[in-house]
Amino acid sequence: MNTTIPFTDFTNNVQTNEQQVVTGDGAFDDMMETINKHIDAQYQLGRITGSDYATVYLGAMQTAIAESMRFVLQHQLAEKQTDQEEAKIALVERQTAGFDDDAKNKLLKQLLDSWSVAYSVAKDAQSIPDSIKVNSIDSTLKSALDSLAITVTTDPLGQ
Repeated sequence: MNTTIPFTDFTNNVQTNEQQVVTGDGAFDDMMETINKHIDAQYQLGRITGSDYATVYLGAMQTAIAESMRFVLQHQLAEKQTDQEEAKIALVERQTAGFDDDAKNKLLKQLLDSWSVAYSVAKDAQSIPDSIKVNSIDSTLKSALDSLAITVTTDPLGQ
């Protein structure tokens, strides 16, 4: 399993404007932008002063690094789980279609076997039951071929 984190998900397009405000597009950048605004507000109100500012800023940065990394990893995990769920759904859908195709093939085989037996013992075509007459078999064969997406280039029924 690849656990590489694209660096651009963490931090990207970092810039500093003329007021020395740092911005960027990664998870860490977004989180630090918000944290900086909160710290600045508390500093302006006089609630954070002197060396406390450095302590608060360092703690906030360490937390932002850890939480940004966790966010990026959780996002990647969620994407992989979504991909796996979609693959499982596709598999179940194909299996269901396969069961349907198998049932049609078994029905067709049963009809052909019944027709073969009935034809071999019938004294005339009128004594063959309607359910296994050629038009019933033709219809079942066409349905089976359609469900399997098989295109017949020559008429297998000689018509």
